[in-house]
Amino acid sequence: MAEEDDNELIMVAIQHYQTALGLFIEHLGSPEKQGWITFPALWLFIHYEQQYGDDPSVLQKHLQGLRDVIAFHGAAILPYAIGGQDPLDHCDDTDVAWHMIDRTALWTIDHDACAAFFGFGGSLVRLVIEQYPGSLSRLIKSSRNALSQAFGPDYPAEGQLWDTQHSQIEMFQYSLITLRFGISNLDGSSEASDLLDFARKLKQVEEEFSSLLCVALSPQASDGGISSNMCIPTAQFYAIVALYERQMYRTQPVAAIAKVLYACAKLAEVAPSNYLWRVAWPMFVAALETDDLIHQQWVLGRFKEMQVCGENLRRARIFLEVALKEQRRTGQRVPYLSWLKEGPFEKFVL
Repeated sequence: MAEEDDNELIMVAIQHYQTALGLFIEHLGSPEKQGWITFPALWLFIHYEQQYGDDPSVLQKHLQGLRDVIAFHGAAILPYAIGGQDPLDHCDDTDVAWHMIDRTALWTIDHDACAAFFGFGGSLVRLVIEQYPGSLSRLIKSSRNALSQAFGPDYPAEGQLWDTQHSQIEMFQYSLITLRFGISNLDGSSEASDLLDFARKLKQVEEEFSSLLCVALSPQASDGGISSNMCIPTAQFYAIVALYERQMYRTQPVAAIAKVLYACAKLAEVAPSNYLWRVAWPMFVAALETDDLIHQQWVLGRFKEMQVCGENLRRARIFLEVALKEQRRTGQRVPYLSWLKEGPFEKFVL
């Protein structure tokens, strides 16, 4: 009976999704359209596709469509980051929470960078970086106090304390957008100058957030709160380091993978499985870059727990099982990056 109810809810959700998408398309074609709706609406569509969709190409179409809208109407949709206006003067409508609009834009651009690793994104973040230089930094700055600005003067002290404590963690997270996009464009044919330029960017981020990295990897700091949240960007950062070192030195990035696994294990101690999706990509990379069976099985166990959170995680678990089995059979690292984009697997995005 519960399964029948779940299926009915899924069908209702699909109907609502289709209705909302139709209304959004109609809105975009209207002469009275309001540009500020674009990012919040598309973020919801993207979030739905990531959790419930069964075809990443639909996600890719959303991202590419948004890229085209920003290319032609960027200044109207993001007046501060692209148009150069003051955040408080974005629009005559004071009811529009522009700081939250900028934050949803940041989330969406981050998702595009993540999708690039799996061959389903990258066009949006490339546009923002190349056509609107500096806009990403302005988005980060504008969205820093998004919740308090949206809430208004009665924003509770507890919220202000949370924002203050987590502001650096969020800055660290957002600083990884260009790095994750960049690592998706490096491969065996990359020029030495491109690899060295990427190394400089990695070093810059490492130096800027060195204190957070130290706390996240410290066994003494494990209160289950702030230090645990530090583990998320830390795991992502060292996954990027591992991929870079593999490209640069053609050797197993043992130290970087150890830090990824430590940060993920530390988070897993205090976080439920439905929260570990935040480090699904670092765990995925770590499992495929290590040849340690115990670590591989630990990651597989986490994916088996997380797969209830969405089709992408279930497909990633299947991919890992096949790839790791082949790796043990041959004793060699499998070319998983090409498998992701060209192999006979159901596609997914983490």
